[in-house]
Amino acid sequence: MWTYRVAGLLGAGGVLLLSSLAQAQCTKDTECKGNRVCEAGVCKTAATSDAVSAPAPDAPSEPVKRERHSTGMMVGGIVMVSLAPIALLTSLVANMEKSSCEMSIIYGSNVGNCDRYDPTIIGGLVAAGGLTAIGVPLIVIGSRREPAAVASVTPWATPHGGGLGLRVDL
Repeated sequence: MWTYRVAGLLGAGGVLLLSSLAQAQCTKDTECKGNRVCEAGVCKTAATSDAVSAPAPDAPSEPVKRERHSTGMMVGGIVMVSLAPIALLTSLVANMEKSSCEMSIIYGSNVGNCDRYDPTIIGGLVAAGGLTAIGVPLIVIGSRREPAAVASVTPWATPHGGGLGLRVDL
């Protein structure tokens, strides 16, 4: 038994030792600062040439406004998920009442029908599962942030006519 522990410790120590030696400074060019590139795991200064380099990407003129997909869906999902514990609690209480009814039959104090609690138990469990299964996707889809649609109206004129131009950015 102790040999397995010693072998495990030696194996773990070897893995830790080898992994510390295998660390590289970089794995791709984006991890190096400035005009440096990653070569063989080390950031090196890039040789500049007169060749045509890729143009810098244009910065967006203004940040993209984002809005929720649907606030109503999100709120509806929250309400549905909030009602699921109430359905479970109803099912639990009905189950406890059924158990109490069955115990009173065993001791002879009640000869009632204990099966009348079954629809409430099953209905509560099905309702809780359904509310949760529908409510969670509603929350996720409704709270997703999407770019806001922007519409702009621009007047235009030529020597032979004029009008308005409509541009919708989705």
